[in-house]
Amino acid sequence: MATHFIDDVHKLNNLIIAPGDTVLFKRGCTFRSSMPIFAGTEELPITYSAFGEGANPVFMASTDVSNAKYWEEISHNIWICNMEIPGEVGNFVYNSDECSATLRWEENELSTQGDFWDSRFGSCEKKTHSAKQRVLVYSSQNPGNYYNHIECVSYNTRIIGRTQSNIIIENIPKGEYTSIIEGVELCADAIYSYRNSVMGILENIKGHEDLIKLNDEQREILCAEIREFLVSSVSKTGGHL
Repeated sequence: MATHFIDDVHKLNNLIIAPGDTVLFKRGCTFRSSMPIFAGTEELPITYSAFGEGANPVFMASTDVSNAKYWEEISHNIWICNMEIPGEVGNFVYNSDECSATLRWEENELSTQGDFWDSRFGSCEKKTHSAKQRVLVYSSQNPGNYYNHIECVSYNTRIIGRTQSNIIIENIPKGEYTSIIEGVELCADAIYSYRNSVMGILENIKGHEDLIKLNDEQREILCAEIREFLVSSVSKTGGHL
């Protein structure tokens, strides 16, 4: 059983985790990366937690496009983002706590401060990709100057990890915009321990009597499992929820 201390996102690439191991992420760090989650065993769960001083580490799957150099005006009040975005844009979050972006279906519909359009929008669902992605934002001046902070939230990377069996996650809060573990959101100082498979609760529900036995935490996990089941099913046949 080993303890892994992670203070650099690049160390995640070569991480080899075994049952019984502990993975500690350095406090005060923000990891713009997916979180490697491996399955433990019932006797030897894998623990993911934090070490060091300061605020708990945060995983974020969004892209910081706050710098004015990432934007170029291509026509009056229309700015293109010249920073590479991982996949189609799901949203822009302005000034940290303002979610004021509006997606426009057509490029020529951009007309209000903060409006955005992505040439690849819908490509994830359609399983197609345009030759070159164009992400446009309507702004009266360079978005990097107009806003104090801009996070670009990608649909493709909104999930930073997938739950596994027999794991414990503690002291790792979710990022402000997109950092969630599929199956449950990460919350500061909360511990989630999985002793079953990802669909362990859902597949054991046979009727109303099974539902009323669940505690609050198990109900939250069940809701996430149902959502994952529906999204997975629809993604195979197409359509919308």
